[in-house]
Amino acid sequence: MCGSTDEAAGSGLTRRRLLTGVGAALGATALGGCAGIHGRRVEELDPRVPALLAVTTSVDFHTHAAGAGYARAPRFDLADHMRRGRLSAVCLCHSADGPVIRRPVGGGRIRRYRDPAEGELRAHTERRLAFMDALVA
Repeated sequence: MCGSTDEAAGSGLTRRRLLTGVGAALGATALGGCAGIHGRRVEELDPRVPALLAVTTSVDFHTHAAGAGYARAPRFDLADHMRRGRLSAVCLCHSADGPVIRRPVGGGRIRRYRDPAEGELRAHTERRLAFMDALVA
């Protein structure tokens, strides 16, 4: 019910505002803005969000942070960003079929645009796993 506008225990904080604030704080502070805070700085968010994160286990279950999905080298120190954003864990993701998919010009759903060469996707996945191993090392 994250879309609910019910007030949380009379505090004036709705579930939607709480989740938006937590997501934005994690995105902006820990992961460089992937949650999208619409141009606002973390300091402009509800001040209760950092306090909540300080006593909560927080996990990003799908992140391409620091370039995990596609970069040749890490874009930033992920562990440092996680500490500053009070993020407990991340599940690094990559698209195994990344070399053969694209978003059409003008937008729309990502689709396969060619068939992979034999062994291409396995080699791609092995490179991405090596990147992730180096990132967390």
